[in-house]
Amino acid sequence: LSIISVLLLGCIVRIGMKFVAKTSLPILFVVVVSLTLSIGSAFAFFAGAWTVDGIQRGSPKDNLFPDYENDIETGAPTSFLSLISLFFPAVTGILGGSNRSGVLKDPAKAIPYGTLWAILTTTCMYLLVILTFGSTISNESLKEDKLIAATVSWPTQEVVGVGIAICCFGAGLQSLAGAPELLKSMANDGHIGFLYVFATEREEDNPTYAVLFTIALAAICCLAGNLDYITPIITMFFSCNV
Repeated sequence: LSIISVLLLGCIVRIGMKFVAKTSLPILFVVVVSLTLSIGSAFAFFAGAWTVDGIQRGSPKDNLFPDYENDIETGAPTSFLSLISLFFPAVTGILGGSNRSGVLKDPAKAIPYGTLWAILTTTCMYLLVILTFGSTISNESLKEDKLIAATVSWPTQEVVGVGIAICCFGAGLQSLAGAPELLKSMANDGHIGFLYVFATEREEDNPTYAVLFTIALAAICCLAGNLDYITPIITMFFSCNV
């Protein structure tokens, strides 16, 4: 399923950046609705509006201090650094505009303006989610249920579940759209000789070979079968990029 999703996203990117931009708008709408319901449901669950089997209400003091345990599914030990490696790729979406600077109308104005707003928006959003679930759900329930946001959601779990899936779809779309553009720009500069195959005659041309290479690389990573196995590697590449 993940490989099929990558191929579908690759087809969207291959059509062109304008189509990518149009596709991003409905994705953003679904994610905002899902996030709003998720946060509202967490507070309603905490207030006693309904109960969920196996999920306990918590308080801020339950999750105020670290209490690391081995991962339930993989058995791998957890620490602050391992959790940073898992979370770090989630905050790199702000680089999307920079990676597509070649197709922006006014990059000198759009990149600083868009980046600052992206940092402010995502920081507030992440802090809100962390404080919400850390204040309303017990520590044990947060560790045992990785989809806790969907479990306590209203009116049905599928609402948030669909939002999570669409969010992943959108993040993958932005990555598959930005990486080929970055690879094309590096190839067009001519400083790295073996990248010439990804170069285009004109800067505005769609980087077909770069798109195909990115799709193949993403599909290979999907064969790992578990995001926890590849996030530390992804984080290292993002750190080098930053």
